[in-house]
Amino acid sequence: MSFMESKSSRSALFVCLLAALAAAPLTAQTDEGIDREDGEEDQVEEREKWFRERRQLDVTERADRLRAAAAVSTLRQQAGRGGAVWESLGPSPMTMLGWTMGNVSGRITAIAVHPTDDLILYIGSAAGGVWKTIDGGASWTPVFDHVGTQSIGSIRFDPADPETIWVGTGELHAGCGYFGMGVFRSTDGGLSWEARNGSDAQTLDLSFVSAITIFTDALKRKVMLVGGKGDCLPSGGQSAGGLFRSYDDGATWAKVFTGTVWDVVVGRSLPQSLFMTGFLSGTGAGVFKSIDGGGVWSPLNSGSPTPFEPGGARAHLTKVASDGTNAMYAFLPQRVAGSLYRTTDDGLTWSLPATGTCEGQCSYNATIALRPDLGSTVVIGTIRIARSTTSGSAPAPLTATWGASQQVHQDTHVLTYSESTPGRFWVGTDGGIWRTDNDGTSFVNVNANLGITQFYDIAVHPDNPDIVFGGAQDNSSSRRTTSNLWQVSLASGDGFVNVVDVNPTITFQSSYPSGGLPNMARSANSGNPNSYAWMAKNGLVQGEPYPWVTPMAGSHQDGAGYIFLGSHSVYRATTSQNAGSFTWTKISPRISSGSLESIAAASCAGKMRVFGLGSQGEVQRTDDALGGGAWILVDEVPTSNFTTDIAADQKGCGQVVYATVGTFLNPRLYRSLSGGDDWQAVGDGLPTVPANTVAVDPLSGDVYVGTDLGVYRSTDQGATFSPFWTGLPLGVPVTDLEVDDSPNYLHAGTYGRGAFRLDLGSLGLFADGFESGDTTAWTTALP
Repeated sequence: MSFMESKSSRSALFVCLLAALAAAPLTAQTDEGIDREDGEEDQVEEREKWFRERRQLDVTERADRLRAAAAVSTLRQQAGRGGAVWESLGPSPMTMLGWTMGNVSGRITAIAVHPTDDLILYIGSAAGGVWKTIDGGASWTPVFDHVGTQSIGSIRFDPADPETIWVGTGELHAGCGYFGMGVFRSTDGGLSWEARNGSDAQTLDLSFVSAITIFTDALKRKVMLVGGKGDCLPSGGQSAGGLFRSYDDGATWAKVFTGTVWDVVVGRSLPQSLFMTGFLSGTGAGVFKSIDGGGVWSPLNSGSPTPFEPGGARAHLTKVASDGTNAMYAFLPQRVAGSLYRTTDDGLTWSLPATGTCEGQCSYNATIALRPDLGSTVVIGTIRIARSTTSGSAPAPLTATWGASQQVHQDTHVLTYSESTPGRFWVGTDGGIWRTDNDGTSFVNVNANLGITQFYDIAVHPDNPDIVFGGAQDNSSSRRTTSNLWQVSLASGDGFVNVVDVNPTITFQSSYPSGGLPNMARSANSGNPNSYAWMAKNGLVQGEPYPWVTPMAGSHQDGAGYIFLGSHSVYRATTSQNAGSFTWTKISPRISSGSLESIAAASCAGKMRVFGLGSQGEVQRTDDALGGGAWILVDEVPTSNFTTDIAADQKGCGQVVYATVGTFLNPRLYRSLSGGDDWQAVGDGLPTVPANTVAVDPLSGDVYVGTDLGVYRSTDQGATFSPFWTGLPLGVPVTDLEVDDSPNYLHAGTYGRGAFRLDLGSLGLFADGFESGDTTAWTTALP
């Protein structure tokens, strides 16, 4: 998914590779009037399907271990080497058109609050790592950038020492997305980290860690319980995962439960009484109990009502209240549209104070928290937040529905109460983090400088590397000018492809498809907020397989701008058309048996060469895309795996072409020296993770590949690669690369940490390409 644009030929390669969520049709400049309360379950499923397909999880055994090994190998290769350094461009965070909720960032998956000092917090994000604040969220610092994964599932303070922090990696509710690498410990407040996953038969075998619990047992031993899901299987599902126990701070582990685990809670009335929410194959989902320190677990599936659902899939649990009531709540979000249970006798009996508490998509967003000093107050998070002050009955929403007056972003993933300040809790959503100091009467936005935006795609102004556009998961499309505080330009749910025309006052962006056709908007005012109008879809053929995120590529010839769009064929339009009368012309035959994944353009000798790449490696080319030239059936990329991107070297009129493959298997890069004929496998040195995007420097011909671990560089036409991620968080998925010749910058879009750029002109400053770097603070992350 490379958007190569040289100023001399500026035949931009604007390609959308990644797929994403879809939603209801958008009919206005914002989706404020669109009812999103019913959720987007189908779109969440499509996104998970996309992850599986593009990463070849249907053919890969133990992809999690391949990724972990590649991360360690990359870290060792780069250790002690510096060189040119990537610069973060944000968003940190994004303005939200003046909406009440304030600035937005990205998906929060875990929140840990210091037990005695509410100013100190750690948060985990979907693919943006761990961040720390010591001033209550006025400012944040990333502390997990050199570990190897940025997907976070849980965080916990060690109760014996708040300077010791435990992090469980792998976002549990993301399905088979980006894997974790087990659990890590820091004993110095997040300055350094070490893996604590055991070895051999005593290994913690979890790719997605959702729960970490630490307590002292009856024998005065320190006990750790860690639970979650296992690896993704070729069948499309996941291995059972389970619950693991350690008595030696993670040096060795023993499995004590086989099945998915969500939450683990220590009972208050009996030190050895433990509770867990999980899923057991053949039994269902709900609450399990142990009375022997976690060695044996029994489902609480007898009596009525029971916090257990045969065939269920998900359940959550609060802590036990400290006010003497011993109240504890269980939330089964998919049972009777959200059933809430309450116990005050250590789980012996339960009441059912509420049902129907799930607003929607509760396989994706569901959480619960109890006010610790007031057992009658409980908050539930699904799409929005609801609170009950009457022991679980009649929970009422705390924010308005989706739109300008909503206090907190939708899609709630984590709720955490303060242990020291009554009525204070934090909310983590798809849009970042908020805090209330009055039990939900009002909220404070604490996204501050959080840079955890999940970009599907970026686009760069042809003359100014400071101006960048990006399309983000559930946070629309936004624009950077000279500040890392970006501006959301059009509230559209997810933002996908962005394109900047040769006349940069004209910009395009796309969002959810609807009615079997893609949705696109056009701005004639440099992409300023509220300057977009939805485009007509004249000429697009109904029923063709437009991808969830439809590929688009911008280019120009003789000062005129053009934009290309893909279904299974290629469409062309002039960029100067008004949005309301926009018309497309189909210019190619059917290229792909499915849909196109990428479009590349190269302008040379007064003609425009265009390539279309299908998901199964199908390639066709025209050498005169503007003059009606015939399409040539060139060789297919010789792979049975999912092809993700295509890039043409601008210097040679597109004779040298590269294609990436989204697989954990070799090869992940192919090259043609003959305009798409005779592809050869290249890419020695690329890690054993999916390759998502490829770009070619129009000046040097150097090749850059963006992977699920970071960026890699080749100076020999793709034959060999070296890590090129100094300044990038290791393990952040790079989804898009953009390169320009003047000024000579490489930009990267990431799914979890926003956008970065690197001045390619600075590479000449280093005689050997590298300089020494200090890695003493993070080499302990190596297993």
